Amino acid sequence: MDIAYTDSRDHLEQNRYSVNVYKQLSQWFESRHSAISHRQLLVIHGPKAWAIEQILLLLQQTSKNNILWVGKSPVGFVGIEVKDYRTILGQEFEHLVFDCFSGFRANAALALMGSVKAHGLMIILCPPLGQWPYYDDPESINRISFGHDQGQLISHFIQHLCIQINHDPKVARLNPDSFHASVMPVETNLIKSVLSQQQSAVIKICKMVAGRANRPLVLTADRGRGKSSALGIAAAQLMKHTAINIWVTAPQISSTQQIFIHARRMLPDHLAINHGLAYNGGSLHFVPVDKLFEDIQPADVLMVDEAAALPVHLLLRLVKRFKRIVFSSTIDGYEGSGRGFEIRFKAHLQNLRPNFQSIHLTQPLRWYPGDPLESFWFKTMMYQDSLPPSHISSREQPLDYRLISQIQLLQQPSLLAAVFGLLTRAHYQTSPDDLQRLLDQPESLCFLVMSGQQLIGVAQVVSEGGSILQELSVDIAACNRRVKGHLAAQSIAALYNQPQFCLSPQWRISRIAICGTMQRANIGSQLLSYIAQQAKLNGISILTAAFGSAPDLLDFWHKGRFKVIKLSTKPEISSGEYSCICVKALTLEVQGMLTSLTETFYLDLLSELDKSFSQAPTDSILSIIKSQGDTLCVIDTQLITQYCSGKRPFMSCKRVLKQSIALQPARLERLEQGSQQFVIGLLFQNQSYTCLSARYLLTGKKQIEQKLKTCISRMFL
Repeated sequence: MDIAYTDSRDHLEQNRYSVNVYKQLSQWFESRHSAISHRQLLVIHGPKAWAIEQILLLLQQTSKNNILWVGKSPVGFVGIEVKDYRTILGQEFEHLVFDCFSGFRANAALALMGSVKAHGLMIILCPPLGQWPYYDDPESINRISFGHDQGQLISHFIQHLCIQINHDPKVARLNPDSFHASVMPVETNLIKSVLSQQQSAVIKICKMVAGRANRPLVLTADRGRGKSSALGIAAAQLMKHTAINIWVTAPQISSTQQIFIHARRMLPDHLAINHGLAYNGGSLHFVPVDKLFEDIQPADVLMVDEAAALPVHLLLRLVKRFKRIVFSSTIDGYEGSGRGFEIRFKAHLQNLRPNFQSIHLTQPLRWYPGDPLESFWFKTMMYQDSLPPSHISSREQPLDYRLISQIQLLQQPSLLAAVFGLLTRAHYQTSPDDLQRLLDQPESLCFLVMSGQQLIGVAQVVSEGGSILQELSVDIAACNRRVKGHLAAQSIAALYNQPQFCLSPQWRISRIAICGTMQRANIGSQLLSYIAQQAKLNGISILTAAFGSAPDLLDFWHKGRFKVIKLSTKPEISSGEYSCICVKALTLEVQGMLTSLTETFYLDLLSELDKSFSQAPTDSILSIIKSQGDTLCVIDTQLITQYCSGKRPFMSCKRVLKQSIALQPARLERLEQGSQQFVIGLLFQNQSYTCLSARYLLTGKKQIEQKLKTCISRMFL
């Protein structure tokens, strides 16, 4: 392709510079091919047409099938939109062009880095680095709630990215005036086979299956280490020698693609079945997370891929259900929080299954150790040394609660790393996109708890509702309209046909995390109080929170005087959890509305417990019921006495028993926790006698009814 020149002498002089820097780029590119070189990042920043022209010139001798173009791709290239980055995970390309003029996503950048082959380049096309933070990113619409304008805002995340680009000497940088780069050759001693770690993982998986039960295996690695292929190879080896049924699960079926590719490769005469394969009387197939707890015979082995993207308490339930289980996960975090998985899950697993084993794959299979491309993105996305200490040795200084701005976070890199690290540790789905939102989302607020210079806690808050939704409130409440963001405001308004709810200015507490051993020191509750205080000062009338309804989380929010107002009727496929929304009134003007809505929710819940919510975790339902205050009412103790003494059949007083507990849930506290769950499961969720017998080690109907009589007697007589 010829470079166009103009007649202007100034422009001619400028183009001479461009030709010169392109020659430097071309020489560097050729030098990389003359020796075995590491993968690198090349940033071409300047006018869009010029940047695209340079990369087309550079790659004109490379087969277009070996190039992936992310963004609006030229004709003939393999191209995807940035939002579709997951569709190519598992594929490899010699070079990857990330056209940031078409939009930038942090998750996509970290994930796509793993699709570049050894010796290859990841190439970013972007505006001049000094102008990029002010560029109107087409992807910003996906990060910003309706009613908030990004047009006049600066991207602090892109500022952070540009700082990393300028400060990393291994990143090649080209603009119309200059080119800075160095070749990164691979040391001779690194050019060797790296299959030994993967082979060790396969052997460990097979030994775990053949060995004693209840000794789980935890397999972790960064991307490109071959963990998924190790699962597939191990599954095939096991199926060759015995008729074994293996289940594979993950948040998304696409995550398991490599497992099945390698299993099919090693078992060429397998029989294809729905979402899996059969061989030698056994099978390997995918089962969604929400189907793993159904009352069917579990598989001989469960393989959990991308386990870090699932809640810890859900993983522990799997440990109790399956006698032989492998937890496998990346820890680089583009989908979920691998670092939090490493720290939190293993600590719980140690208590539950102290004989569990673990193996961590460090040797890359698709590139070489010390890879500059991986190192750059890990540092930029704060997945290296970003975790704060889990233990605070003393509290000599008083705690300081404060609101910190996004520019302040950008200006204090160590504090930003600590904040993101604490969120990573505490929340299983923290990803690079969350770092981008933390720095850029105009409706996002960040509250900190500090002890001197030490970070103790953090809360992310999102502004929702209010006058922004004025013209849409009726349509939102009528389920005729849904706009970007405003998660709780729209959800509750639509559920109860209540336009006033989404018109009330509110803050949704999206994440809250307290550091390590300080978690039981009431700091989280104090942080909630500080947020409520600041909300009132800013004219906010409602606080909300949306989360998975684990009992410990429900208890935390109940302690802060939040009331559950919505519970999903089905678990989320990705997490297996029943999600809920809770609310707290900050002004008298909304108190009556919220009281009415939460009472309506409770009545609906009681009505549907044996139907829509029959499969919901009993301990979560118990927590919600116990959070309701007692109501002054007359308890029919005569009828209850007749039942407990055996004079009255169960069905003749079941309604009265349920109503008495629902109106005075504090009476449940007279029972131990297991008996409380038994009462809820039998009376409210209408669980079968078979299920109750197995869960509470009872022989059948007679023992179940006797246990219920004992519980009712303790509660009311």
